[in-house]
Amino acid sequence: MATPLTADQQLAAYKAAGIKKIVQNRGWRTRGMWRISAKGWQPRGIIIHQTAGNLGSRTVQQYADDILNGDPACPDKCNVFIPPDGSLWVNAAGRANHCLQYSAKALAALTRETFPLAGKYHDLRGSQQNMNRYTYGVEMIATAPNAAQIETAARWAAALCRAHGWSAGAVAGHGEVADDRDYSDPGIDMGAFRARVAALIKSKNSPKELELTMSQYTAIMSKLAWLEKILIETQRRVTADKGTDEFTQKVVVENQKRINQVNATLSTISKESK
Repeated sequence: MATPLTADQQLAAYKAAGIKKIVQNRGWRTRGMWRISAKGWQPRGIIIHQTAGNLGSRTVQQYADDILNGDPACPDKCNVFIPPDGSLWVNAAGRANHCLQYSAKALAALTRETFPLAGKYHDLRGSQQNMNRYTYGVEMIATAPNAAQIETAARWAAALCRAHGWSAGAVAGHGEVADDRDYSDPGIDMGAFRARVAALIKSKNSPKELELTMSQYTAIMSKLAWLEKILIETQRRVTADKGTDEFTQKVVVENQKRINQVNATLSTISKESK
């Protein structure tokens, strides 16, 4: 259990987290503040969400005004939100309405910081109310969050964890704690996400030269898959030609060298970030 960070403390933590672009949404410093005294807010952890919808024809500001803050039945749906470009929009310095249901086991896991760093999903779902009292929340505007959104969410979560002295075990996906949400919410591998948060907490600052971000990892793996595809196709042709094409055999060797180089780079980065 912790005292909520002030607006200035939140903003300072985010700025120190290596997030490339931070936007202060209008009214964020006072949004949700009345709920702290009226309903209580004693944060014990962090909940990660996706909106299950895209921007559509709306601008980011219109989406925030209409969907995240303008719903009379459930306004102020997050402390921060992340549009597809990966920017962090600071939305509510106070308690937000992002996670209603939870279980006693889920709250205990957040408090004890025991959500695991492995496994896509950890089921501690329940229907008790009201998890907003105990958590910060982020919404990624997406039906399937992209690498930039996930990386920003991880840096945001790590910033709060550092500020409160929490580990990555105090981070959960909405679908891991609430019966009223799909199991997949926020639509990402939560074990891998928590592992990324743990690495960022350890780094304590912006990325080191050899620290692998999620977006960099995705780019490297995409390139590796492309190289492997070329290698397989070239080998098929060599087999069809009974291996008589000397040039083709050289291409196979060169492609294998490139794949080995990528694997060596991944191994080096992994060791450096531990």
